[in-house]
Amino acid sequence: MKKQILMAAFIAISGIAQGQSNNAAATVKENPVIIGNQSGFKVSKSQLLKNPVLRLQEANKDYHITSYQISYVSKEKGSDAIGPFLVMGDNINTGKAAEILKMAQPGDRIFFEGITAVNSDGSKRLSELTAAVKIE
Repeated sequence: MKKQILMAAFIAISGIAQGQSNNAAATVKENPVIIGNQSGFKVSKSQLLKNPVLRLQEANKDYHITSYQISYVSKEKGSDAIGPFLVMGDNINTGKAAEILKMAQPGDRIFFEGITAVNSDGSKRLSELTAAVKIE
């Protein structure tokens, strides 16, 4: 069941990113959220640890992420998902997120769901953004 939910989230991510493209026939190559300086779907663990912050793409640079939920699927364990866990702020090397990063191995997937962001004066809010990465 959790695997089906995570797969649905991954498909939704693809649809969101594709909907933001000017070319309807374009393939999805980027997350709507930048994860550890990477906008692609594949990232190394060392890249995540060097810059352990979630942020929005340039089009929404005036917003900062205030919370998100993180889930983890091990390549070894397949459908046994861990999470989701609520994390406050934009750091991915804190609390349960840090635990997930520590255990992540090449081939594992990390899902970021329910991402909420507000603009600099707090008057506008973006919510329910999703993103995912596969550890290289």
